Amino acid sequence: MRKTLLILCLTSSFFCFCAQAESFRSFSPSRFERVSFQSVSTPLPFDDGLASQRQELLEAVGHSVAYLRSSDAKDSYVRFQREGISREQMLVSLERFRELLLSPLSAHELQEQVRREFDLLYPADAERSVKFTGYFQPTYEASLTPTEIFRYPIYQTPPDFSSWPLPHPKRISLEGFEGRGVPQSPLYGYELAWLKTRWEAYMIHVQGSAILNLQGETKKQLSIRYDEGTKKPFRGIPRSFLVTNGISWGMLPQYFKRNPHQFNYLLARNDRFILFAKNETADPLGSLGVPVIAERSIATDKSLLPPGALGIIRTRIPYVGKNGDIYLKKTSRLVLDQDTGSAIKGPARVDIFMGTGPEAQRRANHVYSQGSLYYLIHKDVI
Repeated sequence: MRKTLLILCLTSSFFCFCAQAESFRSFSPSRFERVSFQSVSTPLPFDDGLASQRQELLEAVGHSVAYLRSSDAKDSYVRFQREGISREQMLVSLERFRELLLSPLSAHELQEQVRREFDLLYPADAERSVKFTGYFQPTYEASLTPTEIFRYPIYQTPPDFSSWPLPHPKRISLEGFEGRGVPQSPLYGYELAWLKTRWEAYMIHVQGSAILNLQGETKKQLSIRYDEGTKKPFRGIPRSFLVTNGISWGMLPQYFKRNPHQFNYLLARNDRFILFAKNETADPLGSLGVPVIAERSIATDKSLLPPGALGIIRTRIPYVGKNGDIYLKKTSRLVLDQDTGSAIKGPARVDIFMGTGPEAQRRANHVYSQGSLYYLIHKDVI
């Protein structure tokens, strides 16, 4: 995922393992404050994209409603009981919001009705100041068999993965120093596909899903998603590496093409390894098992923040100008909390899903700013 400017080189790709990667650290839920719209010191804009993206928001809301009705949600919300937040509260709030979305209210009328009916929740530990980054679903060419061109494998989860003894193997023993696989690895024989470069394989690990355009006789697409991850810490490429070499995020693929040995050494430090599964749909799935929607789904620390909940974010989001350049605009968005990530830790971290393909990647590379996160809860639920 992520940052193209050297000043913004603390990128989500390096420092935030996002998308579908699960966390294996344990936290206690944050303490939440409940306030009215009117009590927010700075007037909170509602959603400047609502008029044109109402259907996308409605779809995302439907996914969260389906999740909140599931047994998985019931189990997940046990940890939030002492914070006074329940699955039932979030579900009632979402269902009422969906009713308003389906009504003939204009965007402005909808905003005013929500202000009347809903309160805001925010994690007190975040002090209303949240760091935002962006992630995306990449699309790459791939092959179902190794060739001279396609040499870097992506692996599916072996059937015995749940019984692997701890500590789990390090990355280098799973895929080799050069990332091309080794016969001694417990992953040998479980290759899903092969990529052209190790950078592409790495980016799929970082983003947690991909669309692979298969080469050869098939000429089909293969959609893959995060399935499992080794119980190892994620170590991204440090900022000092970018500064020392005078390069930015956007220059890294070319830099590592010229200096593959440096990339191999850096990845050898990162023992976290991701395993994938075939996805029945091209839609990327979040950690809740529901599809994520561009600019409507976010990833947060689900041990601290309420999964599936409806929220409002306010931060700087990249737009594409008429000349094709990226510019940043302070924006508010109604979002659904539907994903998580290995390095998305604490109540003050949010990753915004920006979509699929190169353009989504280009925009995600520019998401790096501070902002606010609030959750919506209906006034009638206590």
